[in-house]
Amino acid sequence: MIFSKLMLIAVGAGVVNALPILTVPDAQEDRLVDLDSPASQVSIRFLNGEVDSKAVLVKYTDNGVLKQIHINANTDTASYAVDPTKEITILSDYSYYLVCKVAPGTLKEDDAVSTAVTWGNVPCKVSGPSPSPAPGPSPSPSAGLSSCAKKVPMPSGTIWKQASTSHSCESDSGIRGDTGFACANDKDVVDRSSIFVDMSATPDKVGCFVWETDDCKYSMKRVKQIDFDVEWSGCDSLWMAPLWTYSDPWSPITGLQGYSGEVDFVEECPVPHVKTNLGCYDAAPGGKPGSTDPADPDYCLDGSNPPSNPELAGGASSNGPMHMTMTIDDSGDLNVLKCNPNSCQTTSTTVAAYHNYIGKVYPTTEGRDNLYKFMSDASRSDGSLLAPSQPVQDGSVQTELHPEAARRDPLYVWNEWELRRRAIQLTNLRQKVTTSSQTASSCLRRESQTQVYLPRESGTNTGVSTGTAPPRSVNYVAGLRGAPGSKMQVVNLVYDPEIPIGRGR
Repeated sequence: MIFSKLMLIAVGAGVVNALPILTVPDAQEDRLVDLDSPASQVSIRFLNGEVDSKAVLVKYTDNGVLKQIHINANTDTASYAVDPTKEITILSDYSYYLVCKVAPGTLKEDDAVSTAVTWGNVPCKVSGPSPSPAPGPSPSPSAGLSSCAKKVPMPSGTIWKQASTSHSCESDSGIRGDTGFACANDKDVVDRSSIFVDMSATPDKVGCFVWETDDCKYSMKRVKQIDFDVEWSGCDSLWMAPLWTYSDPWSPITGLQGYSGEVDFVEECPVPHVKTNLGCYDAAPGGKPGSTDPADPDYCLDGSNPPSNPELAGGASSNGPMHMTMTIDDSGDLNVLKCNPNSCQTTSTTVAAYHNYIGKVYPTTEGRDNLYKFMSDASRSDGSLLAPSQPVQDGSVQTELHPEAARRDPLYVWNEWELRRRAIQLTNLRQKVTTSSQTASSCLRRESQTQVYLPRESGTNTGVSTGTAPPRSVNYVAGLRGAPGSKMQVVNLVYDPEIPIGRGR
């Protein structure tokens, strides 16, 4: 098994921070990149802009374990951690054709590896680090959260990118990412897997702020466990979903969230209640709420499904870091638990569960294995970030299921003169008679029908099928044109089909 750490942060007046760890079987280690860089590793950049294939597959050995990195970049902005003491093999990600190799001990910190070489068993082009960019604004001395020491600009090689679209938010200004930052420790070492959303960094707080890990997708069928730490502050009037995951297309058959496979690990909905949402409100057949009985096949528990309705915390604060764990067992059951990071070994609380998740949701059923990606987003519809949240109430309207039919006589009248008029009408009708007449053409006639049995089809087969073809006689006229002295004559040709050509009858 390998581990990949993913750090997430979002901020209202303060911040939200999460540090997930994704656990997958060994067979899937090529889908993930180990983002922690121990002292024995260096950061390198891969340049692919000078070759037709922009995607390459990097293979190297780390402590005897084969590691693989899928790279899809055409600039030097992507940076990856590798072990410089081991040989690195670069293959074409499209055809797995050998591109080049980097010998052990060749790489130094921030070196650039170019694949613009004659592909084959040849050395890769290795160059020194690129010129340092112009100094940017100094990182803040403190990010305001215990899980994030410093807030810094998004670094190159981060797994988080500003999304281009959003399924849950629309804005005239489009998708924004200007409030996204990363975290650094006390030694200014930046965690490229972190995202820190600070809404106090912009005066314009109205819009859709969305980030995604589109270059780091994974198969939910092969996930066993996801762990992360999350922390937020001052988000009591901000819709936020610091960490959630889904697969595209989103529930195209039923249109129900409970069958989409979406997992909202942390979501403030409705504001200011922060919960875990699996779509249990329509996860049963027919779009009905899932059962809250663990023994029921339609068991589904989350923050949207009463009566338990577990809440992680209020939007004002998470009261420090909160550790959460999602597991999927061999039966496909999904469970989400929360705990204090310092006491997870002894105390944890189940906040969400979905029975037979793998066997029910769209991305993993009927032979599908659609890839998932992580998302982080927040949105505001007005600029008063710290305005008191509006009270939220449940409302319902119910109509009578089987209303009693009105027993009203349409012929009833109360007017005495109308009753007198009807009495006179009936009296006059007693003095009337009905007569009819018949013409000679219709006398003693009536409609009639006749039905017969149709003759059945029949046929005869003989043992031998034979026939006779008589000779064919054809006259041809010759001499109609040609020399002036030629004479016209009629030529008679007799053709007998039963005699082979060249023989007589």
